[in-house]
Amino acid sequence: EQSKPGPRKFDVLQIGIDIPREKLYERINTRVDQMMDEGLLDEVKSLLKKGCKKTLPSISGIGYRELIDCLDNNISKEDAIDQIKQHTRNYARRQMTWFRKDKRIKWVKQKEEAEQLIKQFI
Repeated sequence: EQSKPGPRKFDVLQIGIDIPREKLYERINTRVDQMMDEGLLDEVKSLLKKGCKKTLPSISGIGYRELIDCLDNNISKEDAIDQIKQHTRNYARRQMTWFRKDKRIKWVKQKEEAEQLIKQFI
């Protein structure tokens, strides 16, 4: 009901963290490496072994589809990891483009800026 057009029922403060793209990409790369270290490939193997179809939407997300290609011997493990990183960076870039269009979002670079906005809002 709240998604219907009309006046807002609540005051909302939306804060976006404006992080340099290079730092964001570095974090994405680190996170993908961490996910691999924590067993993402084993998770994909297990799902397929349990009978999950490769076409299911739940395993068609970034990470799953690249590792399925690896398990199908279409690409190497290293290429799969590189693709996961690249696809995640592309997705993050599209998200930022989307959020930047929302004029309600207050963008901050520092924690102190966010704290100040929150104090003003309250």
